[in-house]
Amino acid sequence: MVTLGQLADIRLTFEDRSGTARYNGETTVALQIVKRKGANLISTVEEIRIAVDDYTDSWPQDLKQAVNVNISMDNSVNVEDMVSQLEASVLTAIALVMIVVLASLGIQSAILVGFAIPTSFLLTFAMLTLFEISISNIVMFGLILAVGMLVDGAIVVVEYADREIKRGVGPMRAYNAAATRMFWPIVSSTATTLCAFLPMLFWPGIPGQFMRNLPITLIFVLSASLVVALIFLPVVGGIAGRVSGRLVKWAKGLHPLHFISRLMLIGLSIAALIAGIYLTLTFNILAGSIATAIAMMSVSVTVGSLKSRKIAPVKEAGHKLNWFGNFTDRKSVV
Repeated sequence: MVTLGQLADIRLTFEDRSGTARYNGETTVALQIVKRKGANLISTVEEIRIAVDDYTDSWPQDLKQAVNVNISMDNSVNVEDMVSQLEASVLTAIALVMIVVLASLGIQSAILVGFAIPTSFLLTFAMLTLFEISISNIVMFGLILAVGMLVDGAIVVVEYADREIKRGVGPMRAYNAAATRMFWPIVSSTATTLCAFLPMLFWPGIPGQFMRNLPITLIFVLSASLVVALIFLPVVGGIAGRVSGRLVKWAKGLHPLHFISRLMLIGLSIAALIAGIYLTLTFNILAGSIATAIAMMSVSVTVGSLKSRKIAPVKEAGHKLNWFGNFTDRKSVV
């Protein structure tokens, strides 16, 4: 019988290490964590930090003083800086578009056109969430490209409706006519732009997988802007036109008053608005507290009354009940 000790020199020791890890010049034990493909890097790092803090808090005091736990090579910092820069670029693009629209169309039309930008973005984010597409750098870049294009349909609708209003047509009819008359021109203009980005969806290889979110974002944004320009904007414009018309009539009625009287009315209106908001918030909080207290009191009273008295058994009345009586009798017993 041949043993292993006769063939080799066996020693109890550790396996030779295949790599080294140093932190600030000191030898350390490193644990590398890699996120899954498509996962959010920022939220992953936050969850890791929370898990590490919770685990180290459970250590005894001697172990906390002997071992230092640090996090290095955190790429979420660079990603956060890049996302913040892209967000600033999107806001800058929106501000520049609003300045151009305000200078060329006027205040009222610029406000209505500016309404299309956040509304289109909200619909775009809803569609991105529906298709499980995360907000990446390519998506943000697509939003920047689409800011100038998504207001085209809104500008056409607002300008046509403004021309009809100047001819004496009511706001609701003017915006309805604008949406009806400019339906196919806006649809065809948006469709030609979408057709230019459709071939990018079939870009092959790894670059195609990386750049695929750009045409998807542009398609979502332009489709949302089409819905906003032809559905939401006419409704909002008609309502805003009616409200502004009534405000103009009220303002003309205040012209005969003295300047000081008008200032007093403005101050009273602002004070009434603030008081209404404050009372509404206070009433909602008070109503919730009263409802909770009443519910707790009714439950306690009901439980107390059930404990204090016994329910007498129901005696037979000596006659039969019809179907309605049987139904109501069961409901009352329950």
